[in-house]
Amino acid sequence: MKRLPVYLLLDTSGSMMGTPIMQVEQGIKQLITDLKQDPTACETAHFSIITFNDKPEQKTELVSLIDFPDDLSLRPQGRTALGAALRFVAERASSEVQKKTSGSPGDWKPIFIIMSDGVPTDDWRSGLEVFRKPNVKWGIRIAGAVDEAFRDETSLDALNEIIAGDNPKEGTYKLVKLGTANPREIAAFFLLLTQTIKQYSDSVGTEAGGSNFVLPELDNIYMV
Repeated sequence: MKRLPVYLLLDTSGSMMGTPIMQVEQGIKQLITDLKQDPTACETAHFSIITFNDKPEQKTELVSLIDFPDDLSLRPQGRTALGAALRFVAERASSEVQKKTSGSPGDWKPIFIIMSDGVPTDDWRSGLEVFRKPNVKWGIRIAGAVDEAFRDETSLDALNEIIAGDNPKEGTYKLVKLGTANPREIAAFFLLLTQTIKQYSDSVGTEAGGSNFVLPELDNIYMV
């Protein structure tokens, strides 16, 4: 069966220390738990967690929900090297996502999710150029701007450009503003991810193959 790759790119710079990173860890745990209860998502969705601070690191290679580790631990430190992270996730997706061949149907277009709370500290635009190269065709794209990120124009511009792509299609990308002072907002964001992955898993199995998919809305988080 064709896989649905999901890449979570998570900011683990020093500013995420404490409550923010604890909420993210809890959100990921709940996300995986909920998706395991959905037969279609459990069969098709494969996850890779990539963190970034001074440099990117792949915490989990692209694995099924069943094989996803129970002891995922995120350690905030350093700065926000977003450009390096974008290059890294593009390289990993290019290597891991299976392309269609004469003998294989390949994977569905991967879902890309990024969460960040800081201003990029490197040349993020050069990383974005690599991220947009045609060897990886991204599907649904979602960004969570955490606290300081949505109060800074540079951060919001970066996240908007990353998820919108060159030819944005309405309904395929979304920027969400999140406040770590309110744990319900982080929880709601991961609920949005859960619903998105469940619904997209169902839609790619139809004749249209997810082409008419529109991201779900949630009332209790601020979706731009």
